[in-house]
Amino acid sequence: MKSFQFTHQFRAALSLVFLTSALAFGTETNLTSSAAPRAEALLTRHLQAVGGEAALQKITSRRMAGTLERYGKRVPFIRTQSAPNQMLMETKFPQPGTLKQGFDGNVAWIQVPGQPGRRLEGKERAAITDEAWLHPVLRLREQYPVRQFLGPRTVEGRTFTVLSLAKKKTAKPELWFFDEATALLARVEQQVDGGPQGDIPVVTLLEDYRKVDGVMMPFTVRTKLPTSETVLHVDAIEHNLSFADSVFQAPF
Repeated sequence: MKSFQFTHQFRAALSLVFLTSALAFGTETNLTSSAAPRAEALLTRHLQAVGGEAALQKITSRRMAGTLERYGKRVPFIRTQSAPNQMLMETKFPQPGTLKQGFDGNVAWIQVPGQPGRRLEGKERAAITDEAWLHPVLRLREQYPVRQFLGPRTVEGRTFTVLSLAKKKTAKPELWFFDEATALLARVEQQVDGGPQGDIPVVTLLEDYRKVDGVMMPFTVRTKLPTSETVLHVDAIEHNLSFADSVFQAPF
């Protein structure tokens, strides 16, 4: 169970790393006439803060390497992506070995060390395919059709401007906190389906932004659950490498 929870937090953290620029595009829905201009101004400012659309469009692939820390222990990971939505994610546990998850643009799969590989379907497939997009900005309207401007909020002495996002009207909204000074995404609060345990509150903090090939990326991501915390430490990000399609295909 601990291994599963660790992997779940890892995936949640990585997803937010690549969604940091997602809100820079698209129009707002379900907003009052007075709130819409303020939301648009925030999104425009955020787009400029992360580097702008032109810089994002120049990136055709990405390889990210680093470590994941939990309970004082670290394991290395490598995440490889190619446009528009191919992905391979490798988490290298000392025991029982390397966990691999991938999406080749059509088939989502997982290979747990010591077990037969399998294709992912249903919610599992949806989770992987959502993460696979190199530029989630291109599908923002589809992924978050319900967006609301909530205005300023102060958390732990720091002031943010907050947007509420939901994948559908009946879904639980996520709260996205943008730093008031920089307009970069700094905090996300959401409720995650914990199965029999019910919904689990998750808070993700995005820190240590650095510019990589003209785009601002968080190099530290803290994912906090009620009983644990996972910290993603990014060591290196490389863009526009060449990857064969076979890299993302299931090895079984």
